[in-house]
Amino acid sequence: MKHVFEPGFGRSLRPAERGKRNRAAAKRSHTDGVLGGLRRSFAARGAHSIVLVALLSTACASVTGGGPVSPSPTDRQAVPAPIDALDVSVLASSPTQYVLSVQAGLPSGCAEKNRHELSRSAEAITVTVLNWMPMGNVACTMIYGSYELRINLGSDFRPGTTYRVSVNDKMTSFVAQ
Repeated sequence: MKHVFEPGFGRSLRPAERGKRNRAAAKRSHTDGVLGGLRRSFAARGAHSIVLVALLSTACASVTGGGPVSPSPTDRQAVPAPIDALDVSVLASSPTQYVLSVQAGLPSGCAEKNRHELSRSAEAITVTVLNWMPMGNVACTMIYGSYELRINLGSDFRPGTTYRVSVNDKMTSFVAQ
């Protein structure tokens, strides 16, 4: 009886087992999608798949903005994030609270969410949103990602007064209620 060793599966298969595997594979349609096939492959390969899934999850988190917010890494610099949208919301509370929603961009696969800073002087509110970018000339994927920030502006506003909000290179205003 001839046994065939299939790398990555950790055991050899008898001809009858190979036939079952081939028939099962033929029954799966293309409509299962890529992820269904990946799940079956990962399940069959055991511990190696856990490492691969962890690496993919980390990579996807960076692209979608769920990346770490940490002190300055030695190979990265803080840069202003592109701002895609701004909106000030009024919360139904007593006293009235104001929340700034910011849609910030990650202009490449190398960009990571860093932090934001808030300052206020009379009727002017300034927010700086920063991303981490690599220093030097580094090749990065051209994938534009984004993330949303919700920043509490507080409740110390005079009713009827117009307040100007600047976030990096964008501006909006609101009238306090």
